[in-house]
Amino acid sequence: MLKALPKRPLEWSIEMAPSASSQYQGKRFTEVASLEDWTKSVHTKTPNYAEEITLDSRILASDALVFGLRMNSGVSPNELESRFPGEHWIGFHKLIKNLNEEGLINTSTTNWSLSPRGRLVADAIGSAILESASAITH
Repeated sequence: MLKALPKRPLEWSIEMAPSASSQYQGKRFTEVASLEDWTKSVHTKTPNYAEEITLDSRILASDALVFGLRMNSGVSPNELESRFPGEHWIGFHKLIKNLNEEGLINTSTTNWSLSPRGRLVADAIGSAILESASAITH
């Protein structure tokens, strides 16, 4: 049994399956997609990652925003900004303002959430958030 569970979602997760991603100690590891290659790595107890990324405030903020918007209660931008500060929030605020004007995101409470129309295009909204974060260079 795990003794220390994360206090907040996305602090860490361990996944084990082809193409699965795990976050641990400031990195994201993505398993290989091939079932054969993945099975071999499990049997030999040798990691075989397709991708390994060092997580920064920009990546964590965009992930938390994408997943938080999908929750019924939405996500608190103030809490996320304090947890994951940085210039990426300039782009996020502009994007959220545009999506709100299009009727895709609700910003009338302290939380941001997807509108019924926004839920229909949630993947496209998530992609737009990730693109916005990627546009920022360190």
